Amino acid sequence: MISAPISSGSSGGALVNSTGQVIGVTNASYSDGQNLNLAVPINLLGSLSRDKTPVPLSELFKKSFTYYASFPTIPDFISLNGSTSTFYRQGYEAEFQATFYMYAPKNPDDIYLLRNDYLDLLIVEGFTYFSSGVVGGYDVYYLADPSEKWSVSVGVITEYGKEYIIVMVMPL
Repeated sequence: MISAPISSGSSGGALVNSTGQVIGVTNASYSDGQNLNLAVPINLLGSLSRDKTPVPLSELFKKSFTYYASFPTIPDFISLNGSTSTFYRQGYEAEFQATFYMYAPKNPDDIYLLRNDYLDLLIVEGFTYFSSGVVGGYDVYYLADPSEKWSVSVGVITEYGKEYIIVMVMPL
Protein backbone atom coordinates (compact mmCIF):
# COMPACT_ATOMS: atom_id res chain seq x y z
CA MET A 1 0.00 0.00 0.00
CA ILE A 2 1.37 3.41 -0.96
CA SER A 3 0.32 6.98 -0.32
CA ALA A 4 1.30 8.24 -3.78
CA PRO A 5 -1.86 8.70 -5.85
CA ILE A 6 -2.46 6.38 -8.81
CA SER A 7 -4.54 7.82 -11.62
CA SER A 8 -7.11 5.69 -13.39
CA GLY A 9 -5.47 3.86 -16.29
CA SER A 10 -1.93 4.00 -14.92
CA SER A 11 -1.85 0.47 -13.51
CA GLY A 12 1.29 -1.30 -14.65
CA GLY A 13 3.32 1.91 -14.53
CA ALA A 14 6.62 2.28 -12.72
CA LEU A 15 6.57 3.44 -9.10
CA VAL A 16 9.71 5.47 -8.44
CA ASN A 17 11.21 6.82 -5.23
CA SER A 18 12.56 10.33 -4.64
CA THR A 19 15.90 9.38 -6.24
CA GLY A 20 14.33 8.02 -9.44
CA GLN A 21 14.81 4.32 -8.63
CA VAL A 22 12.02 1.99 -9.72
CA ILE A 23 10.72 0.41 -6.52
CA GLY A 24 7.47 -1.13 -7.74
CA VAL A 25 4.74 -1.42 -10.32
CA THR A 26 1.42 0.33 -9.70
CA ASN A 27 -1.57 -1.94 -9.88
CA ALA A 28 -4.69 -0.51 -8.22
CA SER A 29 -6.33 2.39 -6.47
CA TYR A 30 -9.59 2.94 -4.65
CA SER A 31 -10.91 6.47 -4.98
CA ASP A 32 -13.29 6.17 -2.02
CA GLY A 33 -10.57 4.73 0.22
CA GLN A 34 -8.88 7.96 1.35
CA ASN A 35 -5.83 7.54 -0.85
CA LEU A 36 -5.75 3.74 -0.89
CA ASN A 37 -3.27 2.82 -3.65
CA LEU A 38 -1.51 -0.47 -4.26
CA ALA A 39 1.74 -1.42 -5.94
CA VAL A 40 3.79 -4.60 -6.23
CA PRO A 41 7.35 -4.17 -4.87
CA ILE A 42 9.92 -4.56 -7.65
CA ASN A 43 11.76 -7.39 -5.87
CA LEU A 44 8.57 -9.47 -5.82
CA LEU A 45 7.66 -9.30 -9.50
CA GLY A 46 9.33 -12.61 -10.25
CA SER A 47 7.08 -14.29 -7.66
CA LEU A 48 3.87 -13.38 -9.47
CA SER A 49 1.96 -16.15 -11.15
CA ARG A 50 1.88 -16.01 -14.96
CA ASP A 51 -1.14 -18.31 -15.21
CA LYS A 52 -3.54 -15.71 -13.69
CA THR A 53 -3.94 -17.75 -10.49
CA PRO A 54 -4.50 -15.24 -7.67
CA VAL A 55 -1.62 -15.05 -5.21
CA PRO A 56 -2.36 -13.51 -1.79
CA LEU A 57 -0.12 -10.53 -0.99
CA SER A 58 0.97 -12.22 2.23
CA GLU A 59 2.33 -15.16 0.18
CA LEU A 60 4.44 -12.81 -1.92
CA PHE A 61 5.96 -11.23 1.15
CA LYS A 62 6.63 -14.58 2.85
CA LYS A 63 8.89 -15.55 -0.02
CA SER A 64 11.17 -12.55 0.38
CA PHE A 65 12.23 -12.31 4.03
CA THR A 66 13.33 -14.21 7.10
CA TYR A 67 12.35 -13.92 10.76
CA TYR A 68 14.36 -12.94 13.82
CA ALA A 69 15.93 -16.09 15.30
CA SER A 70 14.72 -15.30 18.83
CA PHE A 71 11.27 -14.18 17.60
CA PRO A 72 10.08 -16.58 14.86
CA THR A 73 6.81 -14.68 14.24
CA ILE A 74 8.51 -11.32 13.62
CA PRO A 75 9.96 -10.53 10.16
CA ASP A 76 13.61 -9.45 10.24
CA PHE A 77 13.88 -5.82 9.08
CA ILE A 78 17.22 -6.38 7.32
CA SER A 79 15.89 -9.24 5.18
CA LEU A 80 13.24 -6.88 3.77
CA ASN A 81 15.44 -3.78 3.45
CA GLY A 82 18.90 -5.38 3.31
CA SER A 83 20.11 -3.66 0.16
CA THR A 84 19.17 -0.21 1.47
CA SER A 85 20.16 -0.58 5.14
CA THR A 86 22.89 -2.07 7.28
CA PHE A 87 22.63 -3.65 10.71
CA TYR A 88 24.01 -1.24 13.32
CA ARG A 89 23.59 -2.96 16.66
CA GLN A 90 21.42 -5.12 18.90
CA GLY A 91 20.79 -4.74 22.62
CA TYR A 92 18.56 -5.51 25.53
CA GLU A 93 16.69 -3.00 27.70
CA ALA A 94 16.12 -4.72 31.07
CA GLU A 95 13.59 -2.17 32.37
CA PHE A 96 11.14 -3.05 29.57
CA GLN A 97 12.37 -6.63 28.96
CA ALA A 98 12.90 -5.50 25.38
CA THR A 99 15.31 -6.69 22.73
CA PHE A 100 16.08 -4.01 20.19
CA TYR A 101 17.67 -3.94 16.76
CA MET A 102 19.01 -0.78 15.10
CA TYR A 103 19.61 -0.23 11.39
CA ALA A 104 21.36 2.51 9.45
CA PRO A 105 19.89 3.42 6.07
CA LYS A 106 22.48 3.70 3.32
CA ASN A 107 20.67 6.85 2.19
CA PRO A 108 19.57 8.83 5.29
CA ASP A 109 16.82 10.49 3.22
CA ASP A 110 15.12 7.07 2.92
CA ILE A 111 14.80 6.45 6.67
CA TYR A 112 11.04 7.09 6.89
CA LEU A 113 10.31 5.24 3.63
CA LEU A 114 12.17 2.18 4.96
CA ARG A 115 10.39 2.42 8.31
CA ASN A 116 7.03 2.59 6.52
CA ASP A 117 7.93 -0.39 4.28
CA TYR A 118 8.57 -2.44 7.41
CA LEU A 119 5.34 -1.27 9.06
CA ASP A 120 3.43 -2.23 5.89
CA LEU A 121 5.03 -5.68 5.98
CA LEU A 122 3.99 -6.19 9.60
CA ILE A 123 0.38 -5.30 8.76
CA VAL A 124 0.40 -7.71 5.78
CA GLU A 125 1.75 -10.39 8.13
CA GLY A 126 -1.27 -9.96 10.41
CA PHE A 127 0.19 -7.70 13.08
CA THR A 128 -2.33 -5.47 14.84
CA TYR A 129 -1.66 -1.79 15.27
CA PHE A 130 -2.60 -0.70 18.78
CA SER A 131 -0.90 2.61 19.49
CA SER A 132 1.56 5.27 18.46
CA GLY A 133 3.34 8.02 20.27
CA VAL A 134 6.15 10.51 20.13
CA VAL A 135 9.39 9.52 21.83
CA GLY A 136 12.28 11.96 21.70
CA GLY A 137 10.51 13.93 18.97
CA TYR A 138 10.02 10.88 16.72
CA ASP A 139 6.89 8.91 15.87
CA VAL A 140 6.93 5.37 17.24
CA TYR A 141 4.34 2.76 16.22
CA TYR A 142 3.31 -0.15 18.43
CA LEU A 143 1.92 -3.39 17.03
CA ALA A 144 1.07 -6.83 18.41
CA ASP A 145 2.21 -9.93 16.58
CA PRO A 146 -0.49 -12.40 15.42
CA SER A 147 0.21 -14.73 18.36
CA GLU A 148 -0.37 -11.77 20.71
CA LYS A 149 2.77 -12.81 22.56
CA TRP A 150 4.98 -9.90 21.50
CA SER A 151 4.70 -6.16 21.09
CA VAL A 152 6.79 -4.66 18.30
CA SER A 153 7.73 -0.98 18.40
CA VAL A 154 9.07 0.57 15.21
CA GLY A 155 10.49 4.07 14.99
CA VAL A 156 13.48 6.29 14.39
CA ILE A 157 16.07 7.05 17.06
CA THR A 158 19.04 9.41 17.17
CA GLU A 159 22.31 8.17 18.58
CA TYR A 160 25.54 10.17 18.44
CA GLY A 161 23.90 12.64 16.07
CA LYS A 162 22.85 10.02 13.52
CA GLU A 163 19.35 8.64 12.84
CA TYR A 164 18.65 4.91 12.96
CA ILE A 165 15.58 2.76 12.48
CA ILE A 166 14.80 0.85 15.66
CA VAL A 167 12.75 -2.32 16.02
CA MET A 168 12.04 -3.20 19.63
CA VAL A 169 10.41 -6.48 20.71
CA MET A 170 8.94 -6.95 24.17
CA PRO A 171 6.40 -9.26 25.78
CA LEU A 172 2.76 -8.14 25.75
